[in-house]
Amino acid sequence: MKALDFIVANAKYFLTTVPGSLIDTVALKQPATGPRETIADLHVHPYITSIDDLADTMRIMKKNNVSMCAITTHGKGDSRERDYWTVRQMVKDDGIDHDDLHHAFRIDWQGTKLTFVGAYEMYTEVEGVKGRVDVVALMPDRGFEERAEPGMSFDDYVDICREYEALVIGAHPYTLWDPYGPGGFFRFRLATDDERSAMMENMFPKVLTVDRVASNAAWMVRSNELLMEDFWNSRMQKPLANSDAHSKNSYVRNEIGRAGNIFRLERHEHGADLRDQLSSEISAGNFRTYLNYTPAVQFLMSIALDKPPNDFP
Repeated sequence: MKALDFIVANAKYFLTTVPGSLIDTVALKQPATGPRETIADLHVHPYITSIDDLADTMRIMKKNNVSMCAITTHGKGDSRERDYWTVRQMVKDDGIDHDDLHHAFRIDWQGTKLTFVGAYEMYTEVEGVKGRVDVVALMPDRGFEERAEPGMSFDDYVDICREYEALVIGAHPYTLWDPYGPGGFFRFRLATDDERSAMMENMFPKVLTVDRVASNAAWMVRSNELLMEDFWNSRMQKPLANSDAHSKNSYVRNEIGRAGNIFRLERHEHGADLRDQLSSEISAGNFRTYLNYTPAVQFLMSIALDKPPNDFP
């Protein structure tokens, strides 16, 4: 990134966030929802390692008006990240009353029905892109986690997603993981113009949609703006908006729902396949989004100052 662009991105970052004040609550910034509308955060890392973590996640979901949460792991998960299938088994083993839906489970938490689905975020190699591109497989059939590997070619990853009927979503595709990023210090950077063109040609036609996220980096505002413009121009289709909250502790878990998607899933209560409904609604653009950026302190606590464990992918 050019020096001026980097300075502008940083200035915009500080203008669009606050100093991590607890007064800046998620619910106050959300748009009003109508009858039967559901707020879904479909790219969030809740870090559920115990029933207590699950209870805390549900407490935050209810407080933040989030009815649906995707339990998203990096790669196949690590010692702190349990994937959807592990959490689902945890719920069964603990005897928690829940409803088994197709590719989801739902718990009535203090009078509010909360739905959990699964997702895997893995980095892939896209032709024409030097950095690694994260891709989310949303609601794959069981067994996907045994086949997919971080670092696969994007096309091979998509093939496995299709085999396991996952919804393929580009996770903040213009924010690239690159160990040779600016100055060798930052591990993420904004995609170059050539890399954006390569993704429009080699990636966008093969995904259901892409994702703008609230989890802040200095360039994320610009990344989201470019993504909105390029994806719309190349596909005439709406992107999602999700928190990408890295909830390694209860404080940061409050970020669930900072950004989200508002669906009207009429048949959800009647047991119809939720994955099919989401795919249909996303494809047709039958949803609304909102995007608010994570305050600086929460971002630092959740990502920038965190040291990944040795088994982090």
